[in-house]
Parts: sequence; C-alpha cells; structure tokens
Amino acid sequence: MIRTGGEVLVGSVLDQGAGGDFPRSFVVDPIGTKVVFGSGRFSSHLVPEVDELGFSRVLLVGSSSSRPLLEAAKQQLTTRSVAVFHESRQHVPGEVVDSVVPLVTENGCDGILAIGGGSAIGAAKVAALKTGLSLIAVPTTYSGSEMTPIWGMTEGDRKMTGRDPRVAPKTVIYDPDLLQTLSIETAAASSLNALAHCVEALWAVGASPLSYSAATRGISEIMSGLERIADGDGTASEQLLVGSYLAGLTLATAGSGLHHMICHVLGGMYDLPHAKSHAIMLPYVLAYNFESLGSVKRMIEISFSTDDPVGRLVNLQRALGGEWTLGSIGMPEDGVGRAAVEVELSDQSANPRSLINGDVERIIEAARTGADPRSLMLPRRRMRG
Repeated sequence: MIRTGGEVLVGSVLDQGAGGDFPRSFVVDPIGTKVVFGSGRFSSHLVPEVDELGFSRVLLVGSSSSRPLLEAAKQQLTTRSVAVFHESRQHVPGEVVDSVVPLVTENGCDGILAIGGGSAIGAAKVAALKTGLSLIAVPTTYSGSEMTPIWGMTEGDRKMTGRDPRVAPKTVIYDPDLLQTLSIETAAASSLNALAHCVEALWAVGASPLSYSAATRGISEIMSGLERIADGDGTASEQLLVGSYLAGLTLATAGSGLHHMICHVLGGMYDLPHAKSHAIMLPYVLAYNFESLGSVKRMIEISFSTDDPVGRLVNLQRALGGEWTLGSIGMPEDGVGRAAVEVELSDQSANPRSLINGDVERIIEAARTGADPRSLMLPRRRMRG
C-alpha cells in the first residue's frame, strides 16, 4: 500500500514498489519483436542477432551523435556493413527519406541496423517500410519507439503517421551502458516522452490487461529513475531503459490519442523537438482528462504514488531544471489556433473528456505559456457521505 495525500492508495501490480523484483537481464518475444536487454549486450549480442536474421549486407542508420557507435558496429560486422547513413533528423523529413532509401538498392542491402534515438530509428523504419527489409534497433535514448510498428515522416508542414508490421524491428538490443553519458536534458525529455506513452495508453482505445500492466509498471520505473537523476544519481539508465521498453510495448499494443496527435501536429507544422514537445504536453493533457478517467484515474494515482500526479509531474520537471514550455522550444503565439484546428480535424471521440469548441487551443496555449496545468482540470468530484 502507498500512503500519500492523506489517504491510502491500494495497488496491485505496484505493491512491491518501483524497481522491486523486475528482472534486469532478459530475452523475450512478446509481440513479434525479440528483446535483448542487459549491460554489455551491444558488444556481445549484435553479431549473433545479425546472424540469426541472416543479414549479409547491412545498411547502418544513425545520426551525427551516434557516429561512434556506428563505427563500433561497422568494426563488429566487418564486411557485412556495406553502407552507412548518419544524417537522420527528427520527424523524418522527405529529404531524409529520399537520401536513405536509395542506399538499399545501390548497395544490395538485405537488412537494416538502426543505432540512435527516435530520429535514427524513425528513418530506419521508413526505409524498412519502403523496401520491405527487416530491421534491428539499438536505442540510445528512452523514447520507446523501437518497440512499435508505428512510422512517421514529414512532407512540408504536415507529419504523416501510420501503423505497419513491416516497420517493427525484428530485434531490439537494449544496453544501458550506451546511455550512461546522456545529458540530463536529453535523458529527461526522452524519458518523459516515454512516460507519455504509458499514461495515454491507460485510456487508449486498444487498452488491455497487457497494456495496463506494462503502462503502470513503466510509469513507476520512469518516475523513480527521473527522480534519481534529479537527485544527482548518474546510474539510473538501466531503470529508465526498462521503463522505456515498457512504454514502447504499451504504445504498440494500446495505441495513442489526443496527446500524441497534438505533438505530431506541432512537430510537422513548427519542427518542434519531438521528445521535448511530448514532455511538455504530458501534464497538460493529463490534467485536462484526469477527472474524467473513471477507474483509470485510480490506476494513475497508484502508478504515480500520489493522488496528485499532475503536481508530481510539474515538481519533477522543476527539479530536473530547464524550461518546460512550448514557447521556449519555438512554438509561435500566432500558431496556436492553426495547430488546434488541425488537431480538431482528427477523430478524438474516444478522448475521456469530450472536447468542446476551443478546448484544444486552450490546452496548447497553456503549454506554450507555462500556465499551471491544473487550471485545465474539471472540479474534483466529491464523494457523498
């Protein structure tokens, strides 16, 4: 049981607490993606996993920040590494697609290896979609996108997304050692991005016992890991990576909703940083929906170990430092209305709280200026007694 805010919250999957008996080295294959997790696995398991999939001519996909790991992979794969693309960019703009896809045919590639964060894995997914090749992913941030069959790319100012089993990596190698040197800013933004997957999955259309269990445990792991970082603990990468794996699993199985649609629109229109946008929007969308969540509300309170999860998120962001507003990352004031209209064109009928005219604009504007997210909440329902 967890005592907080003057009441006792009775949990189920979280009764043993964050970090409890969760296995820290494991190999599972839950949804068609094999997961290899553990310290040192990049060095010890990359070649065996490439062998298992029968890759003989591999395209390596990364970004400028992952060049050292791309070089390490080239040395491991020797002659099987036949092409390298290291110019991935967030939101996968059309020019990235036009550059990476031809490398497959030009070099006779029969497999793709992505090493990096969401930008690298996103570019590799689109290459897999366009060519039909299988993909291995080695994530170096906490986004969780490596566990999903979701792809995205941007044409002009519009970001297009879709689901296709061909883009889901056949194997994901999670090695906490690769994330030890992430800056606090990057670790915080990508972890909160993963946290958003967990939170929204709890009320998504595809929610299930599997996604509930993964999402609640993911929330617990990520919140605990981020609070360790805020306290100056530099050894939280393993815990955060467990949380991001669970976050990707929830997104793959349950889907997403209003939060993700807002962030996709903002990314396409204004090229806002992907992970930071998700991190900023999370407390605002959660606050807007919180009092309309029914039994899921209690699940979130237990997962966050508090009856004020929005407040805990806001306090955590402050403890991590930096600015947590859309305005601080480039969201123009005169773009709020346009973005809201684009979001409203999507089907948000499954959102827990019915959206009325002006609500989406109000949510985005609050996040742009840094208003208290709790200003978006409905009044708390009082129990009769």
